[in-house]
Amino acid sequence: MRFFRFISCFLCFGITAHAQQSTETAGLLEKAAALVVNNPQQSMKIGAHLIANATKNSDKAAANFLIADSYFSMGNYTQALEFAFKSKVFATAANNLQLQLKSDLFIAKILRLLKLYIQSEAYLYEAKKLSMAATQTLKHFTQGKILQEKALLELGKRNPEKALQLLQEAQPEFSKIKSPEAKFLLNQLMSDFGKAYAATGNYEKAEAAFFEALQSYFIYHDNFSRMQVLSEKSKMYFQQKQHRNAIEVLSIALYDAEALQNDLLLADINKQLALNYLALNDRKQYHFYNQKFLTGSDHVEMLENEATNAAFNLISKEQESHTVARENQYALIFYISIGVFSLVLLSGILLFFKNRSRQKRYIEMAAYLLNNQSEVVQTVKKEVTKNLIIPAETEQALLSKLKKFEASTKFTNREMSLATLSAQFETNTKYLSEIINRHRHDNFNTYINKLRIAYIIEKMKTDAAYLNYKISYLAEESGFASHSSFATIFKSITGIAPTTFIEFLKEEVKSKNTPDAN
Repeated sequence: MRFFRFISCFLCFGITAHAQQSTETAGLLEKAAALVVNNPQQSMKIGAHLIANATKNSDKAAANFLIADSYFSMGNYTQALEFAFKSKVFATAANNLQLQLKSDLFIAKILRLLKLYIQSEAYLYEAKKLSMAATQTLKHFTQGKILQEKALLELGKRNPEKALQLLQEAQPEFSKIKSPEAKFLLNQLMSDFGKAYAATGNYEKAEAAFFEALQSYFIYHDNFSRMQVLSEKSKMYFQQKQHRNAIEVLSIALYDAEALQNDLLLADINKQLALNYLALNDRKQYHFYNQKFLTGSDHVEMLENEATNAAFNLISKEQESHTVARENQYALIFYISIGVFSLVLLSGILLFFKNRSRQKRYIEMAAYLLNNQSEVVQTVKKEVTKNLIIPAETEQALLSKLKKFEASTKFTNREMSLATLSAQFETNTKYLSEIINRHRHDNFNTYINKLRIAYIIEKMKTDAAYLNYKISYLAEESGFASHSSFATIFKSITGIAPTTFIEFLKEEVKSKNTPDAN
């Protein structure tokens, strides 16, 4: 029997969740689930129809998750996150543990893909806590998925041996699930084994794992997952210098990516095709696919920046919501316990905590300001794994150019991108990206953002006029496209909102200009 994927992170419980929904809603969800990996645009239309007609919070949660999963198949992480967070809100309101777990695992996956590893691990931890109240089968599934996600996190950090260990721990968890879908989950795990084995250079085991995973995706007509496995398999072929084989599987993956309109995977596939044709000295095909990659790279960078900003905003809103909910709960208990005196006591407690929180915040900011601001872009010297071999002379030349670039203000140019800087340095994007990762320990976007934030902080500290400028001007001055993206990234790097930072600097200036009372 053909298995329809209800969501990417929760395959074996998608159909059973329908028991809490109406027959009509369950039927539409099952129909839409078949389209998520092949025709996500159509599945989104069904999801929108379900949301418009839903009366139960569980129905709204399931419909929002369907749309989130559809956007994920198209590579639109911003919208995928927004609908996943909405799904979680409705699932929490409905006290639907299954749907809450779906949301946390899905959000963790996207945060991992955006290289927000700390935030991703936080949502995995939340899922683990939630699963303590789940059924035994649901616990096995959640634990298996958490181990699988942690393995992929380790792969992202270039720790393939640790990833293999985690994947091996995930296998028995899925094996304990007493349902026909357990086999699918185990087969799905094979694609991750393939990536891990390829990263360790064990190509024979990687080939076998990829083959098993592809067999499963062909059976279940999961074109999205098939496309991802083919892309990973081509990278393995490239490492083995089997460029014809790599091009063959990439051609299939390219067809799937175009059908799904997934710009992120399209850019990656075009880049891989260009590199393989370059290795074969096929200049015509290399220029063709390299041009397609360069054309889409700026758009992809914009999508990733938008998704990162959206992630921080959504996480912040959720944390604020949790704080409000906890305060309301405490207040209710307090009112019942104290009665008529509760208003007076509550006012005093709130005032106390407000003052203490303010004092703590200012202490933290003072400590931050005492530190050398160069730490924003300072790198930690540690041994890294060099997967890309760069000639020593080229590496030193690029490092020298990076130092000159960091000493300039060119990074405040809004149009600055990896492709643009590579052209200025007269090198390729792969070399420059590897140098930044290796010596600055950040991806390109984070590297540029840190330079910009360090620049504007120094301006505010040395020129008091900057303390009176609007946030929108500071954002433009440092090279950010919008007020919101500047504020989000400023807080993510410094831990302090720009308005709070400015407020503290003003008080510092005021205190310096005021005669000592002592």
